Amino acid sequence: MIYESPNNIKFVFKSETVQVSVENNPEDFLTPIVTHLYSLFGPNLPLYLTISPFSIKPPEEPYKFKLVALFCSYCISKALPENEILLESLYEIEQNEFLNIDLLRLKPDIKYVSAIISALWFSNNLRSLNISQSSADHFFDFLAHVIQKNCSCFESLKIYNCTNFAKFETFMASTCKSTYFQSLSFYDTIIPIQVSECFSDHLLASNITELSFIQCPFEEGVLSHMKENAQSYAKINHFSIEETASFSNKDELNSLMCFLAESKISSVSLIDIDIDISEVFSALKEMEIQIISLDLSKNKCSSKFSGMYSLPISLFNIKLSKVQWSATALYNLLIYQDYVNPVSLDLSSQYEMADGISNDGVQGLVEMQGILKPINVNLNISSLIWDDNTLTTGFFNYVNSMKHIHKLSINRCVCEKKDLTVKNAIVLYLQNSRIEELSIGGSPVSPYKDLVQGLFAVFAAHQTLHVLDVSNNNIGDVGLDLLVDCVVRNKNIQQISFDGSRLTNPVMFIDCCRRLYQADNLSYVVKPKREIIELSKLEEVYSLQPGAVVNAWKALKEKCNKPQNGSLLFEIDNSSNDHLIDQMTSLNASWEIDIKIPFNREPSRWDPLRNMFSLEQLTGIPPDEQESLISF
Repeated sequence: MIYESPNNIKFVFKSETVQVSVENNPEDFLTPIVTHLYSLFGPNLPLYLTISPFSIKPPEEPYKFKLVALFCSYCISKALPENEILLESLYEIEQNEFLNIDLLRLKPDIKYVSAIISALWFSNNLRSLNISQSSADHFFDFLAHVIQKNCSCFESLKIYNCTNFAKFETFMASTCKSTYFQSLSFYDTIIPIQVSECFSDHLLASNITELSFIQCPFEEGVLSHMKENAQSYAKINHFSIEETASFSNKDELNSLMCFLAESKISSVSLIDIDIDISEVFSALKEMEIQIISLDLSKNKCSSKFSGMYSLPISLFNIKLSKVQWSATALYNLLIYQDYVNPVSLDLSSQYEMADGISNDGVQGLVEMQGILKPINVNLNISSLIWDDNTLTTGFFNYVNSMKHIHKLSINRCVCEKKDLTVKNAIVLYLQNSRIEELSIGGSPVSPYKDLVQGLFAVFAAHQTLHVLDVSNNNIGDVGLDLLVDCVVRNKNIQQISFDGSRLTNPVMFIDCCRRLYQADNLSYVVKPKREIIELSKLEEVYSLQPGAVVNAWKALKEKCNKPQNGSLLFEIDNSSNDHLIDQMTSLNASWEIDIKIPFNREPSRWDPLRNMFSLEQLTGIPPDEQESLISF
């Protein structure tokens, strides 16, 4: 924008130049135009601005990036049809302090992708981005620019279907200038040696602490290069490889384990990569890999697994979910495996892949529980997750000997045929245990209604129970009343969950919320979303004021805070930061800002947006045949 003379102002844009002649004071003409441009683009306009002899100051207040406005201006300039669903999704995203953009979840039609990409080019409050390489031209240049513009808030990037790594080094160099960028993931991508070379050059200078490769085969030589430059990965706290079959080769697995040993990465996930868990445990013993957390879910464990491995002293979290077990291997793990320090052990979903290498099948795993020897149980299991498995008397005899266990999760389990025997085993276990957190959630297919209702008396008398989850058990109004009695009587209970209880009486729910509010010991309640929705529909039937159910919940929620980090009910909360947004870099604009028709059928929303950029609104000049104020 060039002020040439008292009467002539020239707008120079990428596609064309527009010259405007002004009869009166040019400042009166330019001020509203530039002011509105600032409202869109923030303190630094993405175009070169030369205004003389007067100047217009950029806004001093913190600027909120207008994702939807820029998206719409692009769409209208390209005459793209309306897409209300996509617009609503973008509006919802824009309401947050920081933007989390997942293009794969949004699934925009290909003709709208460029509009979103163009809008994101000017973003300054982007926290995370999930994107396919096909979404943007000059892909890694685009990502480098985004990271630079959002360096004070950008945290996570997931890249899908990448086939061209041109300018990848430019991208990695940009990560070194970002304060908060810490998580980088690749999906459905063949990883070339070029990637590991750039990692070795830039990872130490960056703040990246998490690397993930999902469905990403490594080209030959990549693992060897990573192993040779393991010191470059010293800042990485979590390393993950998932759904990649190439590691069934023992040489590849050995290279991977050597890399993990030399890089000293503390948290490792090797999920569904077709490896034998016995070989990983052997490597842990031989290489002295000092890790804290190990996830080997969706792999196989053959009968070679002895359970007599010297595991790292630092290891405290082991996840073996959906493993293709040999019954012998699982038995050896439960009976013989020793742990130096207390560990959290996840053995959920044993039967999803049970018909595997040993042909033991489901029945073999169930029968194995019957011969567990409680006397041999290692006492250093502090937390056991047994979700989606079978509950037997043998299992409860086993856990009954774990005197130091404080968390037990048995969600969505199936009881063996002798239900009464299993119930008695649970009662006996609870009466003798010092469990602190218990999750016994059911499922729509197999709720524990009768079982859970018979346990409330035990819950009420338990001396150490702090956290109780009885979700999805169809306990009904009577069951909720019993649960509230437990909380009122047992002052140790601090956190509860009862969503999926199939409540039918909103009056009773409101009364239960009142009683829970008065319980001084209660600090957290998981929101019963389904119950609130269904009970709100019954307010008129029970002659209640509209919103009575929601208001009862809100009052209870205000009293209860978030659960403690690490509890069974803990929900990861999106962290927020209040750091100031760095200045934007001046760039050439690349589209027409020309909003002149409603983009949506909701005039209350789009009329003000359209009018904001009208010639008459900005300048006071009545419209003529050239309605476009600014053409790029």
